Amino acid sequence: MASNFDRYVFTSIRRRLPPHLRSLRDFYFYTLSITGLFCLLLLLPVLVLTDQQILTAVALSCGALLSLTLALWRLGVSLTWIQFFYPPIVIGGICFSAYHTGGIMSPVMMSIGMAPSLALFTVSRRGRYAWLLLTALSLTFLWWAQRHGRVMPQNPSSSQTLILGASMIALLCIAHVALFILYDAANAQSIRTIALKSRALNNLSHDLQLTHIHKARFLSTVSHEIRTPLNAVMGYLGLLRNDPHSASINASYIEGAQSAAAQLMTVINDLVDYSHIQQGRLALSYQTVHLPQLISNAFETLTPQASHLPIHYALHLDPNLPTWIHTDPHRLEQIFTNLLGNALKFTPNGSVIAHILLKVDPQTSAPKLLVIQVNDSGIGIPEQAMQKIFEPFFQLQPAPTLGTGNALRGNGLGLAITQRLVERLGGVIHVSSQEGIGSCFEVQLPLKISADRPSEPSPPKDINLLIVDDHATNRLVAAATIKQDLPRTRIDEARNGTEALAKMKAHCYDLVLMDLLMPDFSGIEVVRRIRAECAAPHRHVKVIALTAYVSDEALHQCQEVGIDVLLPKPFDRAILIQTVLQQTA
Repeated sequence: MASNFDRYVFTSIRRRLPPHLRSLRDFYFYTLSITGLFCLLLLLPVLVLTDQQILTAVALSCGALLSLTLALWRLGVSLTWIQFFYPPIVIGGICFSAYHTGGIMSPVMMSIGMAPSLALFTVSRRGRYAWLLLTALSLTFLWWAQRHGRVMPQNPSSSQTLILGASMIALLCIAHVALFILYDAANAQSIRTIALKSRALNNLSHDLQLTHIHKARFLSTVSHEIRTPLNAVMGYLGLLRNDPHSASINASYIEGAQSAAAQLMTVINDLVDYSHIQQGRLALSYQTVHLPQLISNAFETLTPQASHLPIHYALHLDPNLPTWIHTDPHRLEQIFTNLLGNALKFTPNGSVIAHILLKVDPQTSAPKLLVIQVNDSGIGIPEQAMQKIFEPFFQLQPAPTLGTGNALRGNGLGLAITQRLVERLGGVIHVSSQEGIGSCFEVQLPLKISADRPSEPSPPKDINLLIVDDHATNRLVAAATIKQDLPRTRIDEARNGTEALAKMKAHCYDLVLMDLLMPDFSGIEVVRRIRAECAAPHRHVKVIALTAYVSDEALHQCQEVGIDVLLPKPFDRAILIQTVLQQTA
């Protein structure tokens, strides 16, 4: 209770002071000065009633001088200079009063013992001992003057009495010296303790930062090393699936391999996205997209999974949906597929039905909200788990109705990431559920309708293209994928940044597919040198960056050097072909 009151008084006084006068020294000086003036005001009526004219005049003079020092301090005069006036006012007033009221044995001398204490909190160590020295000199002079009859005591005192009085005051001064020494020692020990704790906290903070950096580097490295062979697996499977000469008996095997690779890719993407979310580095890339097509394509990606279940899997689009909107297509698709995948995972039979609606914003009375509803008749969510389903790594216990074959329970990040993505896009997500009956997830996103549709890519033509990647497999997959859809494309390859620079300076390409991470120097540096060192048209070549680790930092660097598009690895075949056509139109 007392501690809270002290803190309240301390903060209240400091808040009333100007910002430049809120140091501890200024606080103590202000508080002690105000206290001294208050004591003088209390003393004045007593002096007037007892007809102490000299003491009354001294009290008024000291009060006026103390008020003057306070005024100078408030006007900006340094506290160091104020201290030159403060001791003579206090000690001089006490000694002058004692001179006229009995000398060493005057009742006024009781105040001389408190005078050096005022310096304990307001001046430096040298200043404190200067106060003490001035007090001792003043006492010595007063004792000498009284010993030689220069001071007329009110009551005659013997030399023994004078010596006793002077000795008592001298002992008080010695006590002040001890107090100053103890105060300095305690203060120094406190400073050392704070410094040790501060150093320990700094070391801990440094270690945590290093751990965070190492974790991010580890995740980046592992992600890149996993994505690189996975890119080849998915690329080869895509080529086989689209090859008309492939045996039909292999179609189911290829589909199964593609599904497994896609699930592995989802796990990697979830871990990377969650890491980016924690670091505040989740990348958003807004584009003009065809909303019905995006939603339909996302819905169709999970059709194979739904086809193996005895459920009704359906999508209902509001006929009033706008055709073109401005959003991040990858993140919007990720939100929708996460909700669908979650519904399919916990619905052994019945139905999973998605509704895409246009809702009126209650604040503007305008249809500006895109509503995504995913309803299922699955196992539902227990009431005690409703508050935890959006927590990272939280997983519902599988119900017996799901069977023992439902091993793909995920990593517990899907809904946590979905909630963060919805929030990043400025929306909200709600869930209602009843155990044993089903669940309904609803996402509301602000909708920015785009009046301008992106230009359609021109029909395939002869394209002069360069693929830069230090992995031969990645170059082969990218080249075969492009050749399969755009057979008239002429493709060159570069194994590293040095080779890419030489070829880009020697030939004028329509487009370059550039890997960002290479052993000699990065794709960012390659493009920066081309833009800076080459003349037109070489310097204006269009570049598509391919990377296994998409981040805000990579997006920013790409924009700085003039890279047109950033695509993640493993790349989507349809998106890659569409992007190539758009950039070479």
